[in-house]
Amino acid sequence: MFIKYCFSIANYEIVHGEEKAKNYAANNVKKSGPDYTATSPRENPNTDWRTQNRLNAQREAGAGKSGTTTLQTGGRQIDYNAYIKRLETIDMEYENIRIDTTDISKIAQNTGMPEWKISRIKDHVFSNEHILDAGVKRFDADPEIADAWYRLTNGTYNQNDIDLLNHEYFESKFESFYKTDYRTAHNKTEESGRIWDPYKENN
Repeated sequence: MFIKYCFSIANYEIVHGEEKAKNYAANNVKKSGPDYTATSPRENPNTDWRTQNRLNAQREAGAGKSGTTTLQTGGRQIDYNAYIKRLETIDMEYENIRIDTTDISKIAQNTGMPEWKISRIKDHVFSNEHILDAGVKRFDADPEIADAWYRLTNGTYNQNDIDLLNHEYFESKFESFYKTDYRTAHNKTEESGRIWDPYKENN
């Protein structure tokens, strides 16, 4: 939960600016309870060198004045510094999702979508390679997408998670039919109205 909180603060700063983000953090941090921790997550010095080199290359290739870069995860584009805080576990989480043989049927049962559609979405997000700005590769692992997938699997999903499924399905169809790069498919998906916003409030 603390990682998710850090991710929310980073996203808020991107949208609203550093000063407002500080105020947001001061007003929203939990001071007690099971979700509170007094220490921040640290980078793992033993992170797999292939993963670290990949991220370093992306940062150097796309770094702007702020010294950050953008990672392309399929559903959205996220800030490098926010992403790196969950790097210790997120790649392994994606690998565990790839090898899970029960999630497709569970999500289909929970959402009412057919298994073939869930299977296509899973392949698109977690396994297939795409033409990204950094080359042909799998999507970068995204904590918010992993969390949405967990909720869809265990039946605690919200409308944002359904939006993610609809976004990824359309994107996969567009990318496959027109043989496009990811950025084009993503933009066309959003132009069609299938937008995934993990921070949109659910009523």
